[in-house]
Amino acid sequence: KEEKTENESEEKEEKHEETPIMSETKNEKKEKELSSSQILEIVDALKPVYVTGARHDIMMYLSGWLYKAGINYDSAKKLVKVVCDNFKDEECNDRLYTLDDTYGINKTIPREERLKEEGKKLGTSGGLFNLIVNEKGITSRETALAVIKKLGDILGTPEPDTPTVFGIMNYEKGLYAVVNSSEGEIVTAM
Repeated sequence: KEEKTENESEEKEEKHEETPIMSETKNEKKEKELSSSQILEIVDALKPVYVTGARHDIMMYLSGWLYKAGINYDSAKKLVKVVCDNFKDEECNDRLYTLDDTYGINKTIPREERLKEEGKKLGTSGGLFNLIVNEKGITSRETALAVIKKLGDILGTPEPDTPTVFGIMNYEKGLYAVVNSSEGEIVTAM
C-alpha cells in the first residue's frame, strides 16, 4: 500500500511539473490566446481610427481591454507589433511600454491594481469610444460603434462595467444602435 502511495505521489509531482505557465503577468487569470486571423481582424477593425496623434491613447485603451478580456501577454504583444508594422507606427516601443505597464510586466502589480488603489478604473472600450468620438473627433459615432462592436466580437467579450451607449446611425431613416457592454448586447433598430 505504501508503494502505491509513493508512486501516486511521484505521478502527481510529474503532472505538476508539466503544467504550462499561461502568462508572464502577475495576474493568473490571463489565459486566452489570439489566433493570427483574430490579430489581423483587429488590425482591420482599427483602420478607421488608428491615426497619428491618437495612437498612444488608442493603444492604452486597447491594452486595457485586452487585459480585462483575459488575453495573455504574449498574444497581446504580437498584436501590438502587428499593429505597429501595419500602420508604420514609428513609436512601437512606446506602444509596447504601454502594454507592459498595463499587464504589470517589470512592475510589482498590473496597472488595474494600481488604479484601484487610487479609486480609478482601467480604461477600455468605453474610453476608446469616448476618445475616438468626443476627445479626438476621429470619426462618427456610427463608425466608432462599428469598431467597438467588431473588437468586442473578435475578443469574445465586451468590456465589463461599460455604461450603455446609444447612437443614431441614420437620423433620416430612424436607424439607431444601443450598446450595452455589461450584458454583451448590441442592438440596431429602426
